[in-house]
Amino acid sequence: MLAKNTVTQSLLIYSDMVVFGGTNIRTKPHAHHALEIILAKDLSMTVIHQAKHYTARGLILKADVMHQTYGEGAAIFLYFDPESLFARQFNILLRGEGILILEDEVSLKLIDFLGKGMRENVLESAIKEYLQETFFAHHPLYSFNPIVDERITKLIGFIKINLVGTLTIKELTEEVCLSESRLFHLFKTEIGIPIRKYILWCRIRKVLQLVIDGNSLTQAAQVSGFADVAHLNRTFVSFFGISPSHVLKSIL
Repeated sequence: MLAKNTVTQSLLIYSDMVVFGGTNIRTKPHAHHALEIILAKDLSMTVIHQAKHYTARGLILKADVMHQTYGEGAAIFLYFDPESLFARQFNILLRGEGILILEDEVSLKLIDFLGKGMRENVLESAIKEYLQETFFAHHPLYSFNPIVDERITKLIGFIKINLVGTLTIKELTEEVCLSESRLFHLFKTEIGIPIRKYILWCRIRKVLQLVIDGNSLTQAAQVSGFADVAHLNRTFVSFFGISPSHVLKSIL
């Protein structure tokens, strides 16, 4: 079994992003609702999307892009929550592209910064400041509006503190005084994904945090609102292409 401090150093959970360091990551076809940056520490990483192979030291993947990941050696993965400022900024930077290959120079600098940061439990603010300078300091986003509708912001907070058990649509609509159809439309417009899938994403994040805190997968699944470990496994594989237990075994 992995020691708790090993998990903590290789799986960092922040307010709206996750940083994961693993080895020999090979996944089934999957799509998740986070924007992802993949950085190969040892060798190039290959991402397969629509039968096309993208091989590089660093890649950015837009949310909900169906893909497989194939790599040997160590790699770092960053996942940004769909409602986060960075996910929405990167979506504009990608300009409709599903996958963007990073220049080796940029990738190597990020790998060096994050590799050191993971060893030292780097602050979230330091990572964001570095990413902001690297990607956006010289790319003004003239059309970017960082404001999310206050009703959706309120609802996201409600979801995150009520993940145990079943969150019904009736509860959600009552929380923000919206009809079901209006809620579905507004949430998808503001965040970019359906609300039910967003709730699953939040449950997975909570599972990872609970595992870091020393809970078993069974305990984490129950506390995070999954019916059982099998339900967690199915959801996790659909999002990441591998099981949560495989992720933990792959941690550096």
